[in-house]
Amino acid sequence: MVKITHKWHFGFTPRAKRAFEKLPSSTDRMGVFTALEEILKAEDPTRTKETAQFQAESGTKVWRKHADNYRIFFVVDSTEIEVNSHVYKGTVWITDIRKKEPKTYR
Repeated sequence: MVKITHKWHFGFTPRAKRAFEKLPSSTDRMGVFTALEEILKAEDPTRTKETAQFQAESGTKVWRKHADNYRIFFVVDSTEIEVNSHVYKGTVWITDIRKKEPKTYR
């Protein structure tokens, strides 16, 4: 039996999935994966280290998390969800993963 250690369920938008798949090295993927793991294990993903609110053009509350040279953008749905008999606090939707550059926040 696998013990589930994270408190939040998660999903990738198609854009975020493509961005993750295009990360150039296993080191980059591991850095992003480590940051994702921190988000999913937290009581409140928006209060993890190096996480800040980012106001999206749509007015949606989007959060960004630093992951080495990358930024993970995500939204949080705090509606409790049950998946495979495990109850999660809600769902974290990864909306994008971008390399930190001056144009990252535009």
